[in-house]
Amino acid sequence: MKKLCQLLLLSAVLFSASGHSAMLVTVTGAGTDSCGDWVLAEKAAGTPQFIYKTWVDGYLTGFNMSTILEKDILREKGVAEIYVLISDYCKKNPVKSIMMATNHIAVNVLAK
Repeated sequence: MKKLCQLLLLSAVLFSASGHSAMLVTVTGAGTDSCGDWVLAEKAAGTPQFIYKTWVDGYLTGFNMSTILEKDILREKGVAEIYVLISDYCKKNPVKSIMMATNHIAVNVLAK
């Protein structure tokens, strides 16, 4: 039952990626920017890239805290490797949000 509730919550997060309210959660901040913005920031390096990576760090920490009894997703891979996974996703999906990329990596790669 707990797993089902978590999956429902994650589904709600996916549908609120633009910063608009969904049934359960609103996502705000740098994570609502597009994957295309992530790719551009990565090429330029500097403050925008730092802001995006810091947002990802916070998102994954929160995700990790909500699933800590099941698996510590941040212990498996280093943040540098996680940023590469997000970059790869974003290059393939430039119109999706950074939050959607981060959530995809958290659910489909790190939590397995």
